[in-house]
Amino acid sequence: MSFVFLVETRGKAKKVTSLMNHILIRARKLAILGVAFIVGGVSVPRTEAGTVYAFAEQKVYDMTLSSATPANMTGNPFSIRTSTASTLQGYVGVSNNTPVLDAAQSFSGNIVPPSENLSGAAPYGTGDTTVLVQANATSAGLQNATDPTIPSLGELSATNVFTRSDVITRIPNSGSPAALDANYLFLPGYASGNVSVDSAAEGLGNLPPGSVGSATSNWTISGSFILSVADTVSLSFNLIDRLVAFSNLTGQVADASLGFSLDIKDNSSQSVFSNQPSYNRQLAYPLVGQGTRNDNKTTATSQMNTISFVSPMIDAGTYTFSIQGSTTINVTVVPEPSSYVIMGLGLVTVGGLRFRRKMLMNIQASA
Repeated sequence: MSFVFLVETRGKAKKVTSLMNHILIRARKLAILGVAFIVGGVSVPRTEAGTVYAFAEQKVYDMTLSSATPANMTGNPFSIRTSTASTLQGYVGVSNNTPVLDAAQSFSGNIVPPSENLSGAAPYGTGDTTVLVQANATSAGLQNATDPTIPSLGELSATNVFTRSDVITRIPNSGSPAALDANYLFLPGYASGNVSVDSAAEGLGNLPPGSVGSATSNWTISGSFILSVADTVSLSFNLIDRLVAFSNLTGQVADASLGFSLDIKDNSSQSVFSNQPSYNRQLAYPLVGQGTRNDNKTTATSQMNTISFVSPMIDAGTYTFSIQGSTTINVTVVPEPSSYVIMGLGLVTVGGLRFRRKMLMNIQASA
């Protein structure tokens, strides 16, 4: 009796297996026809280059670190470290990571690199009127707002291809980066000026599909201070930031971002903040014909109000601090959509084979 049952079960398994193979073959044929329709009717292999552009600029100036009661804080000499980097697929360039007050400009591309510390006037009235500017200048935008018509495609060169980044400490303008005079940071309104750091990243490309470019600039101010009694500590600063992102073909990505943060740690290396204070902004546009721009948060007639990061009440003692800033851009032209459809078909086929094998194993186990 058991022999007859085994023969019948195997016979059923063969019928099920045959039916499954028939269904999978028909499904694959339909999938291939569907992909052919999608690839042929909706997307063809992209051969044209796409123009992408991004620019990020940040200037943090008149930085001062102080306690609520100034006499409670003693500031020590501090250090500043800056760095830059840039890459552009298919182009040889110079990338620097120089830990000094003024990191050398990083550059990759097919044009003559712009001058070191390329500077111009701040876009609106500020207390500090010089900022790093665009090598590929575009028209002015709205204050603290976006404008989808800026820049226009006509403002961007079809032949220039580059990425670059730069950063400079403008105040103080002298002294060793390993031991800067504490007054530049811990004495508000210091006669020789307070700390100012300016950084920028930029990328422009008339790029073929699959191209990737990026640039970033970073800076860090670090040191220590002593509180004689429990107090709060604040970092005050003024800020200029400018962001631009543009793309003129579907499937491109142009993004620009900037970041700024403060951390204070006690003698056990624990942060005094439950949430580290920071300032971050980003523009990212993968859409067709989208050019956007944000300018510094000022009015046309006066500089913006001072921004402050304030710590909770902390005990007397010695503390270390770190102030960090960065600007970053990415310009990318992704492959045509048909590539993703073909990739998806491969995943479906692999999944179908795995499903078929699992079903056969279950049938054999039940036999």
